[in-house]
Amino acid sequence: MNILAADQEELCSGFAGSGGDKFQGVGWHTGTTGAPVLNGALAHVECTIATVYPGGDHDIVIGRVVGLDIQRDAQPLLFFRGAFLRH
Repeated sequence: MNILAADQEELCSGFAGSGGDKFQGVGWHTGTTGAPVLNGALAHVECTIATVYPGGDHDIVIGRVVGLDIQRDAQPLLFFRGAFLRH
């Protein structure tokens, strides 16, 4: 999981849209689990899947943290009730 910073709204919107190559033009490297870690993200957390529970039309996935890192000091990007929150 990549935790984006407040100045990464455009990156967030690019990943939220449908279709296309979401990683085109985005800098990233492979984490310890093989998952993509976005360059410039506020932080990242890497997990292995511990348990999966059915949750209606979704699955609830419980992860076991195997790695984490704070990549820079910045405010987090917050999204609430359909809008980005300003600090």
